[in-house]
Amino acid sequence: MLLTTGLSLKDDLDLQRTFIHRLSEAGIAALGFAAGITMEGAPPAMREAAEETGLPLFEVSYQTPFKTITAYIFTSLLSQDMHRLRRSLSVQDHLLSLLVEEKGADHLVSSLSMLLSATIILFDAEGRVVSLAQNRVGMDIQQAGKVWQAYAEATRRGELPREMALDNHRLVFREVRSHGRMHRVLTLCLPEREHLLEFADIVLTYAQKLLSLDLLKSRDSLRLQRKIRADLLDEILDGGGDAADLVGRLPAYQIDPARPLRVIVVEAARAAETPTAEAPATEEQLQEVRHELQDAVEAALADRGFPALSMSRGDAIIALLQPGRGTTDQLRAALEGMRNQAASSTLKAKLAVGASDAFVGVEGAGRANAQAREAARLARAGTHGKVIVFADLGPSIRSLENQSEEHLSLFYESTIGPLEAHDAGHGDELVRTLSIYLDEGRSVSRAARRLFIHQNTLRYRLKKIESMLGVRLDETETLVDLFLGLRSRVILQDRGATTPPG
Repeated sequence: MLLTTGLSLKDDLDLQRTFIHRLSEAGIAALGFAAGITMEGAPPAMREAAEETGLPLFEVSYQTPFKTITAYIFTSLLSQDMHRLRRSLSVQDHLLSLLVEEKGADHLVSSLSMLLSATIILFDAEGRVVSLAQNRVGMDIQQAGKVWQAYAEATRRGELPREMALDNHRLVFREVRSHGRMHRVLTLCLPEREHLLEFADIVLTYAQKLLSLDLLKSRDSLRLQRKIRADLLDEILDGGGDAADLVGRLPAYQIDPARPLRVIVVEAARAAETPTAEAPATEEQLQEVRHELQDAVEAALADRGFPALSMSRGDAIIALLQPGRGTTDQLRAALEGMRNQAASSTLKAKLAVGASDAFVGVEGAGRANAQAREAARLARAGTHGKVIVFADLGPSIRSLENQSEEHLSLFYESTIGPLEAHDAGHGDELVRTLSIYLDEGRSVSRAARRLFIHQNTLRYRLKKIESMLGVRLDETETLVDLFLGLRSRVILQDRGATTPPG
């Protein structure tokens, strides 16, 4: 709004008309003309132009200072701002109470829809509808799918859409992120001709932050529960706790210790390697990958009705599960389905699964863990398939489980012992080199990458191994002996036995 005494407009009718038209074009809200200073009132030419343009024109009497008008307007604006602030704080307090009272996403989305008179959709990271509340804009699950598709296509193009138009709707997006990753997308749907008001923008952004906090709280709670389960599983596998106490705690997790149990190991191929060649993974990113793998495995086991305890150890997930009554073929098929489901989740990883023989109670858990790890190692190498039950393995490997420590040590010394003694005396890594070389199906390129050495360096080490042992690494009988020797070493370490030097 403009206030003027009209001093520069006196006696110039064209200028008076032009002045009004320019104010109208500039979007001025109104013109206040001081009466009794340069003129008795607003001149006729200005009045006519104001009528033509629709610009409000009012006169200010000589007794009313301009500052009285400006003070009144500023007070009114401040009052409106205060009203908006109070309203915003009231809404934020209501939404916060939903979070504190753990009402869940449905209550939050419904409240947002009511407060903003708009349809609200909450998507998960895969585009599934977590919650939907309709208001003024009709939206079913199929239409919500089109909304997600439009959003996903924009992000694939490298755009981060905050607003877009689609099918006579105006869509507003807010991403719910944690540790740099998107987990939810909060979407507001308005009629296309409406624009997002400042109040709605503030409330939507606040709801976005609340959902981020709720996600962090849920993840912290999940990880605490996970730690409790992992501690129990760790005690069972290590055999360090009281057996009766451990058995008594299993029913709380729907596991019947009187029925057969199995241990499985699930490994993501190269979980520890960098996600891209350009940027090495940080420890936080690796930890997120491990949590994601555990989420996927637990969900897949639950979908098959397998009561289980799981934990993350290194780059693998270890689970104690009760698969129910069934044949080994049925178990293998169930684990294959579990592997496929987990691998097709947001993890998008190649998984290898190893399962132990069945056992009852907790005393056999340590041995079952070693069996599952051995089966997973062979599954990862791809020599028997991506899902291996220990019973699938040949008699030569299985027979090692029943050998005494004395026999294992003798076999170990006759095969791997010279390499172990050499490594201890010279600081080399010939045993590890041989183990990874066999683990990678004798692929020089893959083994060299895992060892972080040049392929020529690996070939030199392999020649050295052949020379020291007096064997050829392309002979099947030699490879079987060396593999069993390495397996004997692992079994001895699992039993806590003292291996030869190194």
